[in-house]
Order: sequence, then structure tokens, then C-alpha cells
Amino acid sequence: MALSKTGKTFLVRRTCTHKLVNAEGQESLPLESYRDMPAYVLLGDPGAGKTASFKREAEDSGGKYIRARDFATFEPGTEYQGSTLFIDGLDEMRTDGGDGRTPLDHIRKHLERLGRPQFRLSCREADWLGASDSEALKHVSPNGEIIALHLDPLSNTDIAKILKHKSGISNPEAFMHQAQEHGLDELLRNPQTLNLLVEAVGGEAWPQSRTEIYAMACGKLVSEKNPEHRQAKREKVLPAESLLDAAGYLCAIQLLSGIAGYSLDEGSSDVQHYCWKDLKEHGLPLLAALKTNLFQSDGEELRIPAHRSVAEFLGARYLTAHIESDGLPFGRVLALMTGEDGGIVADLRGLGAWLAVHCRSGRHVLIERDPVGVVLYGDVRNFPAQDKLHVIETWKREAQRYPWFVSERWSSSSSNAAIGALCTKDMEAALREILTSPSREEAEQALLDSVLDAICYGERMPSLADALEIIVRDGSYWPTVRKSAIAALLHVVPGDHPRLLKLAQDIRAGLVEDGEDDLLGMLLSDLYPGTISASEIFSYLHPEKSEHHVGGSYSMFWSYGLPKATEKDDLPLLLDKLAEIRPALRNILEDYRTNRMAGELLVRGLEEHGDSITEERLYLWLGIGLDEYYDPRLDREYTERISAWFAERSERYKAVIEHGASLCTGHENPWYCMNRCVERLYASTAPADVGMWYLEKAAAEQHARR
Repeated sequence: MALSKTGKTFLVRRTCTHKLVNAEGQESLPLESYRDMPAYVLLGDPGAGKTASFKREAEDSGGKYIRARDFATFEPGTEYQGSTLFIDGLDEMRTDGGDGRTPLDHIRKHLERLGRPQFRLSCREADWLGASDSEALKHVSPNGEIIALHLDPLSNTDIAKILKHKSGISNPEAFMHQAQEHGLDELLRNPQTLNLLVEAVGGEAWPQSRTEIYAMACGKLVSEKNPEHRQAKREKVLPAESLLDAAGYLCAIQLLSGIAGYSLDEGSSDVQHYCWKDLKEHGLPLLAALKTNLFQSDGEELRIPAHRSVAEFLGARYLTAHIESDGLPFGRVLALMTGEDGGIVADLRGLGAWLAVHCRSGRHVLIERDPVGVVLYGDVRNFPAQDKLHVIETWKREAQRYPWFVSERWSSSSSNAAIGALCTKDMEAALREILTSPSREEAEQALLDSVLDAICYGERMPSLADALEIIVRDGSYWPTVRKSAIAALLHVVPGDHPRLLKLAQDIRAGLVEDGEDDLLGMLLSDLYPGTISASEIFSYLHPEKSEHHVGGSYSMFWSYGLPKATEKDDLPLLLDKLAEIRPALRNILEDYRTNRMAGELLVRGLEEHGDSITEERLYLWLGIGLDEYYDPRLDREYTERISAWFAERSERYKAVIEHGASLCTGHENPWYCMNRCVERLYASTAPADVGMWYLEKAAAEQHARR
């Protein structure tokens, strides 16, 4: 979501991933593709766009949008019956008595009362209780089932579209390149941090961390942009720092009390919106702060923070100032944030994470209470090395209790920048020690997997390459650890590094164990076509070792990666090679995954080179899509594109027939031979004059025989 140059909200169509039962398989589709699904939960990181996506989908589908807080608190009326409900923000509800299941139970009760309508529920990724929540919701689902959809990060195309609608961004590509140069490109994939980054830069020096981005963006948002408003307020100019303090106070109260926001006068206040006049802190410009862009409308005379993550940043900033300068006991604040189990309650994890950033005196305790939340929702980049080590040590203790405590929390790509902030140059020695640990205990490997994720998205450290390669080559590690290690290795060394090619060659030769071909698939995706050329790539093609490994990196490379990455000038070479190896590799090429590769390469080859190649070469290429019985086996989308190509080229259609006829001369069964030749046309519509053409060819043949 972005505010366009015209002042209107601009949204890109979002996709989400449904992770299938077999963990490796997954599919990513537009959110509207799930419109007929009886019930689903939409998961995403803070600022990922869950609310905007829900509002848009509710409007487009004729559903009803409602906040989870309101749905759970108030008795739903008849206006919700018969509608698909979009219940937004389960994670924003305060826990009741420390039990995180209570808010969901209220939602379930109201869904039951409404007769189990179709519903959608959104929640922060890290605050979803997985199987426990899913099982609870199945009891109120219309068909007894529910699926979890993970909101995909913004694609490069999405980012470019949003930036084009941003005022002040004249060159989206240059902006994206600058973000990459500053190591902030992952922040572009989250709509909230993308917007904040645009606000933060504003022609100034680029920030180096999420903390700087939030600080700079809040400074821009608190300033008055409307020149007429600035003129009217000239006599009462308020310092930005004073307004930020006031906003921080308002945000801290809002978060700790669990209310939605504030009313601008007594008459519009309600249980979710306190009147700002009732607050005790009168020394701050509260009303002025509420009217800045740090807050937005929530109805007539009602204001709420522009975004929850901004409220968490400002609230933590305000609390820190009073803890470290005014004697506010840290323990008192911590008590307000802590549940019965001693951990930070779900809807205050972001506040706790930013409090760990701002408040050094409380950082150690906050890391102990929520070691994952501190990383995901705050910014550990500028923590001293000992504090980052404390995070990892706490992960290790938690992993000993439950091995997947850490790694399952950042299954979405938009968390990459957050975990990558742990991996900075001052952590190099500590990271190497973890990488070279001889332990293969379950907890140790789970911790190692998470540390490898941090390396993959952190500062590049080529000195770790040897240790990473050892893990990749060692079959005693879990497969998921080895995949994480190769992803980290690809990050720390350049793509043309000789060690990567040697590793791919050793895997091909069977010198390195790769049970499901995932290691090789990841390498091929990185090395082709820059290091492994088009002339060499098919030497890495072999039958997949696991038929049931759907969606693995090896099959994805051949199905999607290779056709997309192949440059135009390399297409003829690849198609010639495919035609050559087809008899020997028929079983491989007839697999549906590589069949897609053959179809994509063939139609691209026809569309980009088909008019300039010889009839003989064209005839050979068209044979790529036939099985051993010379029957077409390409998917319909490719046969239709081939037919469309021939529909505009009657002479090429005839040339294929004529070349085939020349090959059938002297064949013991010429009619059978010709039928096989015709199959290369993939049921394309014959030219209107083909009948007369056949007669002319037959007459010419008879004349030649005389």
C-alpha cells in the first residue's frame, strides 16, 4: 500500500503461499484465488499488508471487514449473517488472564452463534499458534477445515509499481539499487518498511538500519506538509521533538492499555477510544500530536496510530526516556507487558522488541523473556556483540527445550532483514565457533539452522566460506541444515567463485551426498547461465532421486528457473541439444516437471527464432514435445501457442509437412510415417489453401516420376 502522487491510496494485487502437507510442496496464488474457500487464516509479518489486503478483498468479494477486537468484544448483529467475514488482527488483542487462546475462543463463540459463516482471520506470523489454533478453528469452519495462507513479500515488480506512485521517487529502479547497495533491499519487500524507507530517505543520506529508518521516517511524518496549515500555525510552531514525545506517550498508553486510540473530544469517546483530555500528562502537546501524520482517522473525531509498528517504536522511545532519566522503574513497565507464563504477551511483543533497542538497562531481561520477538519486531543490528551473543545463547536454551522454537518463527521471507541484522562483522568469530561445533545433537542443529539463516541475510563475510562448505559437504547434518548452509554460502561468495562450480561438479559425480537433489538445484539456480553455460547445463540433468519431493529446488530449476534464465541467443543451442538427447533421456523429459521446461523453451524458440531457422532445424525442434510413440505430450498452454504461431505462418506449416514427406520416402509404411510427421504440428489449424497445395505437390511428384 502507498499514498500515490495524487493523494489516493495505491494497492498492488498480493499473492500468498499455501504450504502443502508435505512441507516441501507449496503454491503461490493471488489472494482472490481463495475466494471460494470456506475458511482460511492469513499470516504475515508486521506491516506486510494484511489489513490492506483484507479490506480490499472484503470490498471486492462483497464480504464484511471487522477488527478481531471488535468482533470478539461486541455481540455480532444480523448484518454479519450470510456474509463472508474478514476478521482482522487476532494478534492485536490483549490476552485474558495470560492465556493466548482466550481471544480466539471469543471469536469462535461468535462464529458459532452466526451459524458458522465463511470467514477469514489475519494474524502476525510469529503470534499464530499453528496446529493448536488451526484445530480450534476447524470446529467453527463451515466444512470443518481451515488452511493457513502466508502473505508473500512484495516482488520486484510490485515494488517498482508502488515506487512509481510515490511522490519524490522519479527513478524506482535507482531507488531499488540504492537500497540494495545499503543492504536494505529486504525492507523493500514489506509495504510498511518500504513506505518508511521512502519517508526516511527524502533526498537525505540513506539510513543504515531499521532503527534509523523509523527515526527518520517519524521525523518526516510529524512535520506539517500542507503549506496552508504551516502558515496557520506560524505563531505556534512546535518543536518536532516535543511532538514525538507526545506521540510516544499516546502510543505507550494505547499499547499498554489495549485500547484502539483516542477521541478528539469528550462526545466521541468510547471504550476503545479515550479522550486525550482525560490523560494526566498535560505538559505535552497531545492534541497537536494526534493531528500529525503519525496518527490517522478511525471515524469521526477518532484517531489511531498510523501503523502499529510505528506506535511500538515511539511508545518504546518514550518509556525508555522515563526509565533512564526520570526514574520510572523498568520492573513496573515489564509487569504490564508480561503474561502468566512469564513471557511477553502477544500484542506487546513489538513494544518489548523496540524497548530492547532503546533501553539498554532492560535489554538483557527482554532478550530472556522473548528472544525471537526481540529480533523479529525490533532491530538488533546495533546491539553490542555481547548482546547479540546473548540472543543466540537464549535461542540455544530454548532449542534444548523445543528444537524448533526459533526457526519456525521466521518462515516468511519478509523476516529476512530482521534476522540478518544479527550477522555483522563483530560477530564473525562467534559465528565461526557455532559453524565448526562438532555436535550433531538435535538442539544444536536447530540452532545452527537459525544461525545459517542469519548469515544468509546478514553482512557478507567471505571468511566463513570454508566452514559453510564443510557443512554442505557433510551428510551427517540434517538436510535442512545443509540447504541453509548452501544458501549462506551463495550469499557470502560471488556467484562465479570456483568453489561453487567444483561443489556442483562433485554433487553431479556423486562425491557429495544430495538425497533429494536440493543442494544441486540451489547451485544450478545460482550458477546458470553465468558460470555453467547453456552448452553444459544438460550434463546436470538426471532422474530425480525422490518422486514425491514436489516443489524441490532441483525440479523447480528445470521447470521454471532454466526457461526463465535462458537468454535469447542461447535458445537455439538448448533446443538443438534437447532434440539430440531426447531419445537417450526420454524418461526424464517426459516427467511433467521437465516436460514444462521443454514446452517453455520450444515456444520461446519458435517465437524468437522460428522465422530464421532452416526447415530441418524447425522439424527437429518440434519433435521435442513428442513421446516415444510420437504423440504430443506438451501441456495445452504450449500447444495453443504453437498453433497460434503456425496460424500466422502458412508457409512454415507446409515446410514441416514437406520436410517430413522427404524423410518418409522409401519408408515401408509411408502413411504411418507421415502421420508421425503431422503430429509435430500439435493439431495446428491447416492453412485454407492446404488442399490445393497437396494436389499441386502430388501432381509435381507424378510428373517427376514420368
